[in-house]
Formats: sequence, structure tokens, C-alpha cells
Amino acid sequence: MTSRIQPRTYTIDDFAKRSALILYLSIMVLILVGVPILVFVWGLEEALLAAISLVLVLVLLLPIVSTRNYDIFQPLSFVFLSAFVGVTLRTLYVLLFPDNMTTWDLLQGHGASFLAPALLAVVLGMSFYVVGYVQGTVRLPLGRFKIAKYDDWNEKRLFIIVILFASISVIATGALLRSTGFSIQDLSDLSSLSRKRYLVVEGTVTGYAAQGYLRWASSLGAQAFLLYMAWFSYFRKRWFSTHGLILGVLFVVAGFSPFATSNRGVLMWVLLSSMIIWHYLRKKLSRRTILLSLMLALFIVSFMLNLRGGHQQPAVGSRIGGIIEDLVASRDLLDITTTAIIIDALHSGKLNYQYGSTYLTWLYAPIPRTVWRDKPIISVGAIVRESAFGYGGRGGIPPGILGEAYWNFGVVGLIFVLWFMGFLTRVMYESMQLPDGAHPNLVILYAVVIAPWSLASIGGGWSGAFITALQSAIPLMIVLSFITRKPRNIGK
Repeated sequence: MTSRIQPRTYTIDDFAKRSALILYLSIMVLILVGVPILVFVWGLEEALLAAISLVLVLVLLLPIVSTRNYDIFQPLSFVFLSAFVGVTLRTLYVLLFPDNMTTWDLLQGHGASFLAPALLAVVLGMSFYVVGYVQGTVRLPLGRFKIAKYDDWNEKRLFIIVILFASISVIATGALLRSTGFSIQDLSDLSSLSRKRYLVVEGTVTGYAAQGYLRWASSLGAQAFLLYMAWFSYFRKRWFSTHGLILGVLFVVAGFSPFATSNRGVLMWVLLSSMIIWHYLRKKLSRRTILLSLMLALFIVSFMLNLRGGHQQPAVGSRIGGIIEDLVASRDLLDITTTAIIIDALHSGKLNYQYGSTYLTWLYAPIPRTVWRDKPIISVGAIVRESAFGYGGRGGIPPGILGEAYWNFGVVGLIFVLWFMGFLTRVMYESMQLPDGAHPNLVILYAVVIAPWSLASIGGGWSGAFITALQSAIPLMIVLSFITRKPRNIGK
């Protein structure tokens, strides 16, 4: 009897692997052929800067193209995107538009050669990050814990938690808006709906309070939505049903707080986390689904940018190109320009080496600034903004994983800190036992805590990323322990 071999289904993971291979080969050709041409167009120095930024892409793609099966939603994908946009594309932008005012602002008036030390530091540091990531194949023994051992949920308890979290989120968001001066009359002005909000507190180090507890409580709406999304996906509920309607309402609740506070990153992660949950618990996403999700994300970001700019009409179509430029020509993600400015600030004496102290600021984060007015600054981005950039005002500029490592330990930090971070990130991913045999509790922990942390730890600061991860992980683990039950047929 002749056996018939079933053809293997072409998945989005295969598409990612093939795209990575094509990009890898294209970058190699570009370096070997294109860079020598750029020597005559731009000059030797600029061509070398472009070449180094492209070498970084090869470093990050190597573990992707060399593995047999690649999971598109593993942390390395987010790390690659952060570095590709924040380092490679941003460097090329600076080289292509040297006289642009945006370039002048990014480089603080310096020429493109100002990026050279930072580019070398990035390639060195990310090379060790990749080594640590490749070596971190250890799995933590999570099977002894209830939430990793069983996958049966008590639906009644789940619904109670979802209603409770959604209600807390709505109340906390209302309190946050009210405390920052929002009133019902502001609804007549659409531009006031989505903007940065702070509570001014005179006599404090920063001049304002972040109101972390209110913001954390308002974020519980996202957890309610994603918990319901996990249940909806795992038990294959239909979109056109009561459960689908409830899921839509919960999405509105989850998105209202980040929308009202103009926090585009959080809102994008709500979308991305729901995609990750669906991908692992329901079925692998198709290219069409990802394209539609990307279009939705662009629409939301465009709408929020227009509101922040004071425009009453979204004008989405005219903003797409602007959104892409805003992403590339900014300090978001793993920013090469911020890394360059931090290195220069250390050498010029504007900043002092911290010897690990910036990795410990999360320890006194739980104390509200309204209680401890002289509490040291937790977000090291505020220090970078004031001391390295010379800017005043509120907010901060996060140092990024490379800038912070160099700020603390110099070149040694680029080697050991980056290796450890790569190793740690891979261990956490492997411990979630993805993608095969996906466990709903572990999937939601990965989608809500680990995946966002892997991106935040690259482009932000350690303490900020760690605090955000804890704020998500603690209530989520308590809830999962509460709703997870031992199957009734076990032990009989």
C-alpha cells in the first residue's frame, strides 16, 4: 500500500523565515556592491557608517536564517525590528538628509561621523546579545506551578475577574482624567481627547506626579480584554455571537485609557498581544490578517497624532507617510542617536558612570511622589534628557539597553550586560513552551508580560521596563491562579 505524504502547510512563520533569508542575502549584496559605489557618492566615512549599520542587520538575522523552524512572535523578532528601525534605517536617514532640521535635532548639531562610536558599540553589544540569545535554550521548571500544570479555567471566576478588572479600569481612567483637569466640556474639542496628561505637584524633583497607581489600575482593562481573548480563542468561540460582542466592548475599555493619555505604544501592544494569543491558541495568523491589523494600527496612530496636533479631522490617508517618517526620524526604539549622545556626554563629563545604580531605581518606585516629594528620579530617561541633551520640561529620553549598559560599565557593560539580557530573554521565551503545545496560561503571560518586556528592555531603560512588567505580571499571575482549576477527572 502506497503511503501518501501530505504537503506541509505554508505558514506565516515560513513567510518570516523566507523573508529574513531574502533580506540577509540582499544586505550582503548591498554591502559588497552598493557600499563601494557609495564611497564615490557620499565619501568613505559616510559609506562606512552605512556599511556598519547594515552589518548589524546581518548579525541579528543570522540566528533567524540559520534555524530550521522560526517562530515569528519570539522576542528576537521584536529586537530585530527595534534595531532595524532605530539603528539601520535611522542611520541611513541621517546620511540621506544631512541638512534636514530633523537630522540636526537628532544629532544635536553634529555631523554624521558623530554616530561612528555608537555604531561600533551597537554592533559589539548586539553581537553579544545574539550569542546570549542563542545559548539561552534552558527551560525553567514551571511545571510544578499550578498555572503551568493545568489549563482548565473556571468560567464563572473568569467572568467575575473580567467584569471586576473592566470596572476598575473605567473608574481609574475617569479619576486620572479628572485629576489632570479633564472635564465634560472638553468633549466638544476632539483634540483634547488624546494627549499627554500629568498632575502638577509643586516642590517635587520632577514638578509633576506620574500617578502610577491610577495608570496601573486603568491598565487592568487591557488584562480583562486579553484574558477574555485567550478564553475566546482557546475554546473557539465565534465572532458573530454574544461572546464576540463582549470581546468588542472589552477592546474599547482596554483602548480608552491609552487613547485618552496619548500612549500609542500601549494601545499597539493591546493589538499585538491579542494577535499573539490568537496565533498560539486558535490558529496561525495569515499574511492577510497581519496586513489588515497593520492597516488598523496605522489608522489608530494617525488619528491619535492628528488629535495631538490639534486637528479635528483625522486625515488618515495624508498621515501614512508622516507616520513612517515619524517612526524612523525619532528617538523611539533602539535609538542610535541617543546612544551616540550618551557616549559623548560620558566622555565630555556631562554624565558620570553609574556602576549599576540605574538598574536599581525600581526598588523605591512603589512610594508615591505625592508622599515622598524628594524621591529620586526613577526614570533615568529624565536624567538623560536634562544632563546629556540639555533639555528642560517634563518627560524623559530613555537610554536604551546599549546606552544604559555603557553609561554604567563602559565597554565591559556592552559585553556582559548585553550577553546576559540576550540569555535571559531566550530563557523566558523557552520556558513558555511556545509554539508547540501552547498552554493558555503561559501564552497569555508571554503576550502580556514577556513579549512587551523584550521590546521595552531594548529601547527603554531597565527599571522602567522591569516595573511595567511587574505591574502586568503580578495581577495576572494572581488571577490565573484564581481561575485555573485541577481537571475533575484527574486522580480518579
